[in-house]
Amino acid sequence: MKHLVRGPVFILVADAVARTVCDYADALARNARTDRVDVPTFDRCGCGTTTSVHVASGRPLLVLDADDDELGDDLDNPFAADTRAFVADITARTAALAGGGTSSR
Repeated sequence: MKHLVRGPVFILVADAVARTVCDYADALARNARTDRVDVPTFDRCGCGTTTSVHVASGRPLLVLDADDDELGDDLDNPFAADTRAFVADITARTAALAGGGTSSR
């Protein structure tokens, strides 16, 4: 698990989500674009939720390792469907930007 860090806010996410958001942030910056993404995350009780994150150049985004926890990082888990869908969507947006196309937003 990882923390996406924006200012004083730590957002607990799966490793794949952290990598995907960072790749997307790089692609957006290279194309002078911004976007808002609804990141699948967990609340303090471990329940799945989403957090909206504005991704733009000039808005630092840091990724830190999270402490080991019981949530795990298994995207094959049936409960990880939202995370798999998010990763697929953001990966497609990143590819569209890299190919000179437009993102889905």
